[in-house]
Amino acid sequence: MENFDEPEERYLNPLTDFGFHKVFGTMVGILDFVLFDESEEDKEQVIEYVQLVRERTKTLYSDRLKFVFIELPKFRKTEEELETRFDRWLFILKNLYKLKECPVSIRDNIFKELFQLAEIKQLTKKDMRAYKKSITDYHEVRSAIDCAREESFEKGVEKEKIAVIQKCLQMDIPIEVIVGITDYSKEQIMEMKIKN
Repeated sequence: MENFDEPEERYLNPLTDFGFHKVFGTMVGILDFVLFDESEEDKEQVIEYVQLVRERTKTLYSDRLKFVFIELPKFRKTEEELETRFDRWLFILKNLYKLKECPVSIRDNIFKELFQLAEIKQLTKKDMRAYKKSITDYHEVRSAIDCAREESFEKGVEKEKIAVIQKCLQMDIPIEVIVGITDYSKEQIMEMKIKN
């Protein structure tokens, strides 16, 4: 028998498929992780517009095919700092599922309606089942993304250490010093020295 107890939250999480479609009706590129962080400027850029470019010709594939990514972790304004309607939308997208009620500063009619639509207690049993499945799916995808990023980072660190070891070996730095710098064993470093 399924458990249809009401979750602790009052509002749907709009970052789940169920929550988003129930509240907004259309899928948009709203991310709860940072996708673009190559430069200092990227750290403050909440919205990123992307178009496809053909690599070989360096020409725009289509001026009609565009992607808009909203990176919610980069939106750091508090309720007191919200100035524009867009700020309020971003604040709600990022925080809706954590809120206990509609904030006073966001009580426009459109937001009141949004909060009514997002009320978990108004869900049918079928919708509650779909929402709970959506939450599970959401957490599985987030875990996969986090794991992939962590593995990618670890591989990058490992490559960097190997490059440092190779550079140190080329400079005839004593192996004991390299062990101290990289945490590789003397045997591992000797093996690399033999391969080079």
